[in-house]
Amino acid sequence: MKKTILSLILLIITLTGFAQSKSKLLQDTIIWSSDYEVAVSDFQAKAKKGYAGMAVTFIYLYTKEENGEVKFVIEAVFSKSKSSLATNSEYELKHERGHFNICEIYARKLRQRILKKDFLKVKNIKKEISEMYNKIMDELKAEQDKYDKQTEHSMNMAQQKKWEDKIQADLKELDEYSDTIVSIVH
Repeated sequence: MKKTILSLILLIITLTGFAQSKSKLLQDTIIWSSDYEVAVSDFQAKAKKGYAGMAVTFIYLYTKEENGEVKFVIEAVFSKSKSSLATNSEYELKHERGHFNICEIYARKLRQRILKKDFLKVKNIKKEISEMYNKIMDELKAEQDKYDKQTEHSMNMAQQKKWEDKIQADLKELDEYSDTIVSIVH
């Protein structure tokens, strides 16, 4: 059974739809880390009219082999070339960082779901992972929209502060899922 699972896992999963090569993707992106917060200089796109800022983030999922075992790598990613800030406002920067942190929360939720799933009972692992990924991306989009709506795109300072506290609490609550590498075969 393990051999069957390993064979299925070895199929490369391309869920993000990015046609860029991995090296080009790495040059344009920042992988979420508790040791680094995006800076004004990381927002390289020209600001769109009517927008104070826009952080383009996504969850990148791929497989890799490590010590003869196939593992999933799940990363919250920030796109520098697609993200923009109209001003150097620290307040607006903080709001856009919130979007990146929310992306990391949902990357952790995906890791959690994968780790808790019994894949020995799954017939099509690729399909199962794809469905989990799509569901988490829908949830992520809904949460990002809710964040913008409730904070009025950072204009409601009281709501912005509540969200900042919520985001930090959620990151802390899901801290055990902060490792980007997930193994489903034990």
